[in-house]
Amino acid sequence: MRFFSFDTQAQTYHHSAIAQRIFIKKLLSRLDRTHYALIAELGCGGGEVFEELAKNQVSFEQFLACDISQSMLKTFPAHSKVKLFCQDFDDFLLRSEVSFDLLLSSSALQWSHSLKKTLSLIAQKAHFVALSIMSASSLKSLHSFLNTTSPLPTSQEIEEFLQECFDGELYRSRVELEFSTPKESLAHLKKSGVLGGGILDFKRAKKMLNFDGKIEYESINIIGKPKKEHR
Repeated sequence: MRFFSFDTQAQTYHHSAIAQRIFIKKLLSRLDRTHYALIAELGCGGGEVFEELAKNQVSFEQFLACDISQSMLKTFPAHSKVKLFCQDFDDFLLRSEVSFDLLLSSSALQWSHSLKKTLSLIAQKAHFVALSIMSASSLKSLHSFLNTTSPLPTSQEIEEFLQECFDGELYRSRVELEFSTPKESLAHLKKSGVLGGGILDFKRAKKMLNFDGKIEYESINIIGKPKKEHR
């Protein structure tokens, strides 16, 4: 079961990604500096992290924004100091010839082909990180209702990988959303890009019309620096 469709939902993601925005606010509120020379973001989407940095009055000399979805990049705010990259996480990191003063990522790295490998590459390229990664506990009620299994890494796996690569503040963050009707729940899931069209067989798609449970999200987060052996 495939649980993302950010390319097709690029126009609605910005306003519908409620939990993702909450995770971003919590993550960036923990930054202890207001200026970074070079910032890079993996899975930049339509600029939600970029906008929150501006609200927090965090400045920079250059911002490199990476996302694999060209449609999402088209919605990213235009800025003279921003450079956009339509690339896979690992390709972006491997091709970069510079180190980043700060590397950010929120609600994106869980889709990495190999989270452990990607985090290791981040540790080699960044002086400081602020990462928020969704875990398999997200959409727990929905998975139980449909009798499906999450494709995301578990909380324990994410924490283990983060602790292997970084030193810093590690914490879990949870959000529960409730909607008035199953129709509203499904509209949220679709417009936020978590559920794309054509991903369920007919039986499960029909069953979803009766889903009236909570929509849960969990992220594992770290604010810190790479361990010395990775630098």
